[in-house]
Amino acid sequence: MKKFRFNHLWHGLLSLSILVSSCHPDVEETPSPVEGSQTMMYRGVEVVIPANFPKEALNPSFSNFASRVQNVFGVNFSNARASGEETEKQQKQDISELLRMLAEEKVKTPDLSKYPLEETALKRISHDFPSLKTEQDVRKYQDAVFNFYNDLVREAVLQKLVAKKKGARGELALFLTGGPLVLALWVGWPYVWINQAREDADHRVLNDVVGGRFGGTPGINWDVMNMNDYKNNAYRHSLWNALGMKYMIDAGVSKNSSADIMRDVATSYEAAQSEWQLFWNTASFPGNNPQQIFHWVNMSTISTSGAMDLNNNLVGRTYVYKNIGWGVFGLFRNLSYTEICDHLRTMAENAQYYDPISASPILQQYDFGNPTNGLERLKWWPYDDDDRNLIYIKP
Repeated sequence: MKKFRFNHLWHGLLSLSILVSSCHPDVEETPSPVEGSQTMMYRGVEVVIPANFPKEALNPSFSNFASRVQNVFGVNFSNARASGEETEKQQKQDISELLRMLAEEKVKTPDLSKYPLEETALKRISHDFPSLKTEQDVRKYQDAVFNFYNDLVREAVLQKLVAKKKGARGELALFLTGGPLVLALWVGWPYVWINQAREDADHRVLNDVVGGRFGGTPGINWDVMNMNDYKNNAYRHSLWNALGMKYMIDAGVSKNSSADIMRDVATSYEAAQSEWQLFWNTASFPGNNPQQIFHWVNMSTISTSGAMDLNNNLVGRTYVYKNIGWGVFGLFRNLSYTEICDHLRTMAENAQYYDPISASPILQQYDFGNPTNGLERLKWWPYDDDDRNLIYIKP
């Protein structure tokens, strides 16, 4: 199983991040009820669904969403693009376009990162969620509020793509058969922050290596691809997951949702390992969603580096989850970028070495010596109750 390698493909995401974080125009005045709208229970709270809004677009699993995309556009993911320099270049352009569209739609929804909520935002939320009248009500159901508006953002972008690509079937098929693109669209606007976290993690680790840490030579440029399986790679994986969670939380995603989303993306990438054509074709897709992503990988084929990366991803998420406090009134204890970097860098410098021959020793620690159950736990857990070590396999 090939090891997933991060690519510095998506430059320019910082401008998108600034757009999402700083460009928050007032939400439009509360609309009057639209004829044909209906109410339904959504994640434990009643919500008003816009007229003609497809119910299948609400809270879809990855597999259900991918199936719908195939049906809407009439494309077959079994013809997914193979890897290669031109493909990566095209995917970079596609991802940039998608992230821009997500950011543009996001600013049309209430900004949950503001404490207290802006009056116009609370008014909009109260219209869409009739039982949520106060800030405390909203914070209690923040997961539901966030996910509902993210569903609206995702569907709006999907319909824009329908209109944009209509009549260009060949271009459309190429656009949609990039696995990372479909995953990004399913995640929605938080993918902007996840990609920004990856860029920032790469930059931070490279700076530390060039600064002489992790055995690097001061002043000598390194390529991020030369870091796989060493201590600096443990730092990089854990930092990506930790910063991804932090950025989402700072932008108004709840701690629980940020852990779940980061887990889904990190695990999906590790499973697909950039071999998206295999990913779409394996085990009668669309049965493979992030929660089942390794069901086709048996213990004889999973790589030690894959198990290492899953462990290090989980350690990064766990650190943020346990050290950011969240209550009914929002954040009451946060972590700074510097705190996260310093803590995980120290953990990486003291990472535990494992023999690269077998993944079993890494997985055994997650279920009393049973590597199969250990793999299942690494697939599922957004965070860990225990304080695990970061791991590396190249001495």
